[in-house]
Amino acid sequence: MVIEKLRRHIKFIMTLSETSGIARRYFALNAFDGALIGLGAIFGFYISRINDYRVVFLTVSLIVIGSAISGFSGAFISERLEQEARLRRLEEAILTDLKDTIHHEAILTGTLVVSVINSISSLIGIFSVSAPYILSAYFSVGIDVGITGSIVIFLVLLGVLGYFFGKELKLGTIRTVVKILLAGAIALFIYFLIELIFRF
Repeated sequence: MVIEKLRRHIKFIMTLSETSGIARRYFALNAFDGALIGLGAIFGFYISRINDYRVVFLTVSLIVIGSAISGFSGAFISERLEQEARLRRLEEAILTDLKDTIHHEAILTGTLVVSVINSISSLIGIFSVSAPYILSAYFSVGIDVGITGSIVIFLVLLGVLGYFFGKELKLGTIRTVVKILLAGAIALFIYFLIELIFRF
């Protein structure tokens, strides 16, 4: 009951502050960025032939923490400024001070929700792609198994995000999935090219 009321209140606030669509796009974009960052980190371990669980896990964890902080602070600053500017335009339009109204509350709540989503989505992307390699290091099953698992998760995640993008932007979902996977394939080609360069 309490959780449902809270969910409805947040949904109302985000509708009022016009941040619902922004939050969904932030989630997809930053999950995509996180997936690329995670795969880049894993390829760094793979190229360096690093399969020590402690090193891999701590490095990925620190990357996640830095990305989460960056995502939260960047979204909070930019979205707060945008919301304050939107409120000022509304006040000028209706010639009313909205400081102690629900509109003013919506600025902080909407900004916080968007910032948290921006932060968490990057975390999800990085950890999802990194998890197979981390587990392969923990169970000592070999880096080839780990890198293969990470690539598979990376491509699956991109496919899901492409479908989400297509539905959110009302574009063809298949076409969007293909475009996202193509971007991922280009990233994979570059990573493998770097791996080949450093191998010889």
